[in-house]
Amino acid sequence: MTYKSTQFFDDLEIDGNYLDGSSAPQTTFAMNYPSMISVGAAYTHDLFDIALDYRYIDYANTDGFSETGWAIGSNGYPTGAVAGFGWESIHVVAAGLQFKGIDNLPLRVGYTYNTNPITPENVFLSSSAPAVIKNAAQFGLSYLIQDRWGIHATYHHGFKTEVSGQLLNPMMIAADNPLGKIPGSQITSDMSTDVFLLGLSYRF
Repeated sequence: MTYKSTQFFDDLEIDGNYLDGSSAPQTTFAMNYPSMISVGAAYTHDLFDIALDYRYIDYANTDGFSETGWAIGSNGYPTGAVAGFGWESIHVVAAGLQFKGIDNLPLRVGYTYNTNPITPENVFLSSSAPAVIKNAAQFGLSYLIQDRWGIHATYHHGFKTEVSGQLLNPMMIAADNPLGKIPGSQITSDMSTDVFLLGLSYRF
């Protein structure tokens, strides 16, 4: 069981210009890395190993992720800057199996499921970081040479997931429309991943 605290970063400082080319006031944006709680268990046997992990990632209480919508300036009007991604905290469950029945060639399979941090309300604000994948599978193997050298390969596939919401415009903010949703509009984020890893190890 492990706990990783929030990692704190200096504020991002963003320079910009107005449409007429004149300089706009500098914008700062605070974004930290969320805290995580993890717990896992494993069982090992001569022929196989089984592992199961659970992780909680606390986006909802982390600067840069906790707030949502548009930043409001000292004059009470939106600045056009984003206040935050508005992500929800997520739960992650991962399971893995290693088969050791073949000499010097362990085989591994794994599966990961997590809830989606992005809701329809904040799809537009998260369009630059569409972390919407909920299911992923992995396959790996190693070839062991003379008890010291090892060649390792892993393939990961994140299954395509998508989430849809409305486009937002700070100019359309109203009492009954605090995010500035554009009526009749739609934005969809989808994502899938494929990763191949190859490694070489030596045990002293």
